[in-house]
Amino acid sequence: MPRYYKSDNADFQLWLSQPVWVGNDQAERATVIPYILGALSRFMKAHGYTMDSDWNAGNGYNLAKWMYDIHVQEYARMNVNGHVKIPDIVHRNTNEDRDEFYHMISCERLEAFMEGIQEMEDFDMDSRPGQRIFNGLQDFLYRFVDLESSKQGRLIAEMWDDYASDSDHEFGDRKRDVYLLDTKKGYHG
Repeated sequence: MPRYYKSDNADFQLWLSQPVWVGNDQAERATVIPYILGALSRFMKAHGYTMDSDWNAGNGYNLAKWMYDIHVQEYARMNVNGHVKIPDIVHRNTNEDRDEFYHMISCERLEAFMEGIQEMEDFDMDSRPGQRIFNGLQDFLYRFVDLESSKQGRLIAEMWDDYASDSDHEFGDRKRDVYLLDTKKGYHG
């Protein structure tokens, strides 16, 4: 049964100030998180996604808060796999956008990314928090993509535009419908 543990801003600040292992050295977690944020941003950019303005807010506050909530559930509350809230999606969120995102930011690509930074204690996939971060990272990142400025987001928008123009032609855009124009000119087949 999960234990009660009060998490507040003071506890969050304490968690940020804790030293964590990075390879053979230790560094304050608050200095490591911006590095992780930058690495994730470069990873996303390499796969066609730009992150929105909330992503970089507060020097990685959203990422840090999410990681902190995972630690609270796993260690302080002993609530293994307990629910951790992530921000709501505030961008265009079509099925095609989601499918393209999960195709481009696949579990295999995220696993390779995580293996590249698992020298950072919080991202070690052999730890409970590392596994939780890995398992939730796709959903977390999807909340912060800027689909309007991302290569992959524009690709989906162009697909929708092409579909709309084909539909207009196919389903009765009177200005472009060849059959209606012929009828107006007197051709009745």
